[in-house]
Amino acid sequence: MDNGAPEEQPVELSYDENVAYEDQVSPLENASLARRIGTTKVYLLSEVVDREHPAAEADNDTAVDEDSGYRSNALLLRGTPISVLSTSSIFDYAINYECYPLALEWIDDQSCVLVFESKALAESAYEKLALNVADEPDPEDGFVAAQQVPIQALPPEERVNTILGTLPDEDTKHQLQGTIKMRWARIDDVKQRGAKNASQYYKKHKISGEKRKRDDDYDGHASRSQLDAELEAFKVRNRDDEAEEVGKNPLLQRLRPSLESRLSDGVRIRNADLSPPQARQQRSNLGRMRGWSDDPNELSDDSRDDRYEGNSVRGTRDRPRKTQEELDAELDAFLNEAQ
Repeated sequence: MDNGAPEEQPVELSYDENVAYEDQVSPLENASLARRIGTTKVYLLSEVVDREHPAAEADNDTAVDEDSGYRSNALLLRGTPISVLSTSSIFDYAINYECYPLALEWIDDQSCVLVFESKALAESAYEKLALNVADEPDPEDGFVAAQQVPIQALPPEERVNTILGTLPDEDTKHQLQGTIKMRWARIDDVKQRGAKNASQYYKKHKISGEKRKRDDDYDGHASRSQLDAELEAFKVRNRDDEAEEVGKNPLLQRLRPSLESRLSDGVRIRNADLSPPQARQQRSNLGRMRGWSDDPNELSDDSRDDRYEGNSVRGTRDRPRKTQEELDAELDAFLNEAQ
């Protein structure tokens, strides 16, 4: 068929392997071949087959379902109990039901996202965290009822108050009794700009100009002072009506002295390095009455060198200290014993 294009003459190619193809084809003819192929992207058959028909053994585990807008490896939790919990408490909540998230993303005071390593782990967590696996998601928002927060996941003060039945804060009591809802997280489930400034959690836990971070695991001086302040506030709120409560609650009468002594000892010891010099001097006087010593003249030569020359090794007669882990372990043991 004659379409006006010049007829291309066939080219005889040599069978000699030592002669290159480019040497046998003129540049003009080579350019004509390039024009026929074009410059658009070339799709290889193997790539198309693998993409449209993946191997059966391959794990097609994507984090985002672009069609639905949902994240296949992330769950969103929402409810008033979330507003009382810290990041570590949320992790404890999930672990209590044998779910092990890889990360957590805060959305607002009452919403957070648990991110899992894979889609399979997220699906398993969905079944374990759902209050009733047979429940169908709400057709409007996709939520299902989730498990309640166990006492092990509550902050220390709320754990003590829950066991003793002495929750003084009606707002906290109402929040803890609320329902947690769960659904698959969406791509647009993200923290909005300025959410921190609007957070009631940060405002509630703002003490002496220090803001308690939600990802704080009670590590460092600021965290210890925060915990000490919370424990002191707990005791002050309950001291005025203690006599009346003890008379009404036999369990409180049996446990209160032990709890007070354990918490008070821990607070006094941990506050040694955080208080003003005058307070530290008063504690030193108390320490001498108990057989401790802060006087370098009363210490051995080795311990004096360590303590007053910047060495981190403490003297053999120095005041005993308890680590945060030991204090937490004591509190856990006490709470478990009370149950």
